[in-house]
Amino acid sequence: MPFSFKAGQYLMVVMDECDRHPFSLASTPSQQKYIELHIGASELNLYAMAVMERILKEQAITIDVPHGDAWLREEGNRPLVLIAGGTGFSYVRSILLTALEQQPDRDISIYWGGGGTRTETSVRSERIGSAITATPKPKGDPGGGAADR
Repeated sequence: MPFSFKAGQYLMVVMDECDRHPFSLASTPSQQKYIELHIGASELNLYAMAVMERILKEQAITIDVPHGDAWLREEGNRPLVLIAGGTGFSYVRSILLTALEQQPDRDISIYWGGGGTRTETSVRSERIGSAITATPKPKGDPGGGAADR
């Protein structure tokens, strides 16, 4: 079922009437075939594990969307500064890809403390680099904690 949201917003996974878990949307508003969430599920994060168990068991979840005020102001043309840490990169991903799609010449700086394992950080950096190098005037290095485009 299609829904609308702005780049940077989040959704609530409805576990039951009184239990909702927020997750930032990594998808862009132009992606309507699927929802991308970055869920840091581990034994240390029971909150995220409960959602993953629900997805694996039921193969579906109920969501409430959209939520949040940290979204891309598309009419703006000022330089964009994006700051994220760990799985908090998901909303930044949505904003970054949407901004690059709509305003490829806009100045964008990314500051990201990757966290996680070296492999996870490498995969995330590769994905950021792919988005940046797909633009007309790429510059910067997404792997060292900051990337400038």
